Amino acid sequence: MIIHDVTQWTEEWMALRKGIITGTRLKWVATKTTTIWYKSLMDDLIAEDLAPSPEKFQNDAMIRWTILEPIARE
Repeated sequence: MIIHDVTQWTEEWMALRKGIITGTRLKWVATKTTTIWYKSLMDDLIAEDLAPSPEKFQNDAMIRWTILEPIARE
């Protein structure tokens, strides 16, 4: 496992996640059984990797976690 010491939601963090399977998608990878779904996922990952970085989006839960994450790490 490679651990990157970067701050969440920075451009560097977004670039590291671009085009890879992150925790959000991992549950789908573990539970889906159809080839069609995997092809769709690969299409999404390739498009994500080639596209410009999206605008930053944070809802209230994400902002709360960003604030609480340092405490959770301790």
